[in-house]
Amino acid sequence: MLLNVHVIPHGDELIELPDNDSRRLNSAIVNISRLESADTIVVLSPHGMRLDQFGTIAMTQYVGGNLKLRGHYIKRKYPNDRDLAESISAMSGDLFKKSFFITSSGEASVFPLDFGTLIPISFFRPKHLIVIGQPRIDNRNKLVEGGRGLFKAIDSISRKVSVIFSCDQAHTHSDAGPYGFSPEAENYDRLAREFLGSGKSEIIENIREKCVLDAKPDSYWNLLILDGLLKESGRRLRFLDYYVAKYFGMMVATSLQA
Repeated sequence: MLLNVHVIPHGDELIELPDNDSRRLNSAIVNISRLESADTIVVLSPHGMRLDQFGTIAMTQYVGGNLKLRGHYIKRKYPNDRDLAESISAMSGDLFKKSFFITSSGEASVFPLDFGTLIPISFFRPKHLIVIGQPRIDNRNKLVEGGRGLFKAIDSISRKVSVIFSCDQAHTHSDAGPYGFSPEAENYDRLAREFLGSGKSEIIENIREKCVLDAKPDSYWNLLILDGLLKESGRRLRFLDYYVAKYFGMMVATSLQA
């Protein structure tokens, strides 16, 4: 059954804590994690492996990885919830393709975790972890329907499952950033915030393509999948916080009630 849904960023500022804004977001995520009791957490990361027209879902026995930051080192390894992963692949409308790494079973069967997974999951202590690489496709309806299928797969089992949508927002807030500046960055982040706060599908489903292209978020495809999951489950999120870290936006939202 679906327990909770979270939207969590993956900027390393959340771990390194260089300023008050990052400490504030860190505190919001820590508060979420203290209330989280899911047996399995599903993470959809925009930085995981993906195919041209599909996302991928790891089917290895374990998932694990490490990440060295300036002042911190993150290392995690979890058993995969392969029964649920199989169901998600089957019920997602052909959105997520099964993927393997090294071998399909045994201690060497470890799918590598990217920083888009390792940073948000470092706040939590799940018994099992499922990792999904975000599909960056143009078919918005397919992404929404995939989110519906994701909920149906989770709803079909009795154990508690939560989902983390790993999302950073627009990446063109500053000329000093690697992608330059676009006024669409502010527009995109405003719309993403309105969607997370209201749950109104039309906000995220009807964003202009130019806005997405110029703002350069890595969140958009995940937010469409989230839209489908929210529609099918009837859940609502609470928007918690947002700030721009140098050139990209980070937002936190959750279905947990205070």
